[in-house]
Amino acid sequence: MEPVEVYSDNVVLLDNGITATLLYKLTPPVVGPSVPDTVVTVRMSMPLLKLHVFMAHRYLVERERQGHEQHVGMALLNQNGIGLEDWRAFWGQAERRDSS
Repeated sequence: MEPVEVYSDNVVLLDNGITATLLYKLTPPVVGPSVPDTVVTVRMSMPLLKLHVFMAHRYLVERERQGHEQHVGMALLNQNGIGLEDWRAFWGQAERRDSS
């Protein structure tokens, strides 16, 4: 099977208790309201999803320790239903520069 390479600017996470489904989406380049198109669907076990989240978190924390900061604005958090308290609890209080 050939590998698939896609660009995504949005993700939706669903699960049925056993399997996680990640819908990677791309917002159409139109002015006004639009619905993102699904560009790829990835299904995996919940334990594998948990492992992926851990690996991504560890990787990003190390990159930021090396000076490669990734700012996430309040608008993006709001758009994804993530409260500032939850964000800071996940990333630690040192992340105050984000979302301010």
